[in-house]
Amino acid sequence: MVTPTGKVSDMTEKEALRYDIDPQPLSGWFMAFNAHEIFHGTEQEGWASPNKHYNPDQNEYSKHTDARRIRLQLQEQLMAAYTNKSGKSLAQALATYRYDKKNYKATFEGDRVEETAYYYEIRSSLFAGYPDKVNTMKQNNQAVRTLFKQNRLAYLDSGAYAETYNVGALASFILDWQADKQGISRDTWKKAMASDKMNPMDYLDKHAKIFYIPPYKATMTNVEYKTMYKKILNYKNLAD
Repeated sequence: MVTPTGKVSDMTEKEALRYDIDPQPLSGWFMAFNAHEIFHGTEQEGWASPNKHYNPDQNEYSKHTDARRIRLQLQEQLMAAYTNKSGKSLAQALATYRYDKKNYKATFEGDRVEETAYYYEIRSSLFAGYPDKVNTMKQNNQAVRTLFKQNRLAYLDSGAYAETYNVGALASFILDWQADKQGISRDTWKKAMASDKMNPMDYLDKHAKIFYIPPYKATMTNVEYKTMYKKILNYKNLAD
């Protein structure tokens, strides 16, 4: 069990059964999966549902490569902002997000339920997977930054819905960082997620203390994106 403050303790068999977990030694993948799913079934149980979905069928819009290129750029800028504690990268990310939101309405909607569960999954998995090295929130913060430098999440998934996991989780980590920087509780933004009117990226856009947001600027062309992503699909043996 991992508390919001980072305290780790063993789960009893009774507690495990209460959460419908078979209390056996788990592989790393199942450990992460259970952290994610338990968060859905406990913390999120009473969350409000949005009145309107822009992408109710969870269409990935894979052929909309211009939207995919912009969303990839957003993820890269969010990751740079968090791993380097960079206000400049955060400002660039917010500019990209606003452009994305304005021009690709059907493909930008965040799913705050999955986004925050993915954030919790990463936090919890690092505590549980490295109990001797990661047992405080400060150590967890550093572990997340190390993970992001080694594992570029943006290249694991491509699609209007799949990308929301990464965008939302990255925004969530930045919200923790910004809360610490502003001297407020990290719980503030997390409590707001129960509302149907907010997701991590929208909340970040509204509450980040960035005084100048530059004009949106593309970091790669659509042709460059298509060429790069074709290589990724070939590497994963997913190309048509």
